[in-house]
Amino acid sequence: MKTMKIIAFCGPHNAGKTTLIKEVIQRLKEEGFSISVVKSTKHKISFGEPGKDTTVFLNSPTKAVALMSKENSIFVYKENLRIEKLPLFLNSDFVLLEGFKHSPFPKVAVFREYESSFWEGIENIVAVVTEKPSSKLPWEVPNFSFKDLDDLTYFIQENAMAIPDTLLYVNGENIQLKPFLQGILKEVVTGFVKNLKGIEEPLREINIKIKF
Repeated sequence: MKTMKIIAFCGPHNAGKTTLIKEVIQRLKEEGFSISVVKSTKHKISFGEPGKDTTVFLNSPTKAVALMSKENSIFVYKENLRIEKLPLFLNSDFVLLEGFKHSPFPKVAVFREYESSFWEGIENIVAVVTEKPSSKLPWEVPNFSFKDLDDLTYFIQENAMAIPDTLLYVNGENIQLKPFLQGILKEVVTGFVKNLKGIEEPLREINIKIKF
């Protein structure tokens, strides 16, 4: 399994983030990668038409609601899932975020014209995409135009944050493990699973959930 990588695209409203991400998705897909997208919003999320069964469930005191068909599925969690928990829910080579300007992930700054007030307090900018590259920007990072899509896609492949292939969550919190501890945990669990009857190889992913 390839290591999951995450990167965010941040910028003011109407900066062109969605169109840019769409182009990057197409290029990553052409290279054989799987991609997930997560978009942030300031508005309350609502789905369904009034009177529909799914809407009834959404308005009931449930923790989550799922709508599933043979072609696709929609899950609605009725809580604010912290962005750090994304690796628990997604299984893709790349996760592209739109927004999430205060997340811990590396960010591509997207704008038509630079406005310093928008970028105050935003850290971990690793690249800029703009119509008007300028030497006056506060970041010493690569600058791309909206037409430099191939170069930008290659940059993302090299600079998105790699998520460890062995993760440990306790009480919903990600426990940071040093590489040698990740290796020990992976080796112990893999060895245990391989000794179980009926396990088909090669192993692609192991998920364990223990509740007390």
